[in-house]
Amino acid sequence: MVQTIVTQIEDLETKIRDCDSRLQTIDDTIRLKELTEEERQNLHEEEKQIKKKLSTYEGDLKDLRKENRRTMLVSVCLVGMLYLLYTWLWET
Repeated sequence: MVQTIVTQIEDLETKIRDCDSRLQTIDDTIRLKELTEEERQNLHEEEKQIKKKLSTYEGDLKDLRKENRRTMLVSVCLVGMLYLLYTWLWET
């Protein structure tokens, strides 16, 4: 199945929301629960990995939005050209 740019954007936004949710859960766990040093260290390590993944997702999302704008601009230009061609042919 071919994914459109919009579908890819929606998928990335979902992944970003999931990462944000997990980061919030980790933060709450670290702040509110008594943890052993090993558990605390594991949570901090997971937090680093999620932040790295989140950064990658946000960069990909920025690139996809840029591509989506470019595609929309091409579409608008084509519609404009077709309109001009139509009006030119209609007048002759």
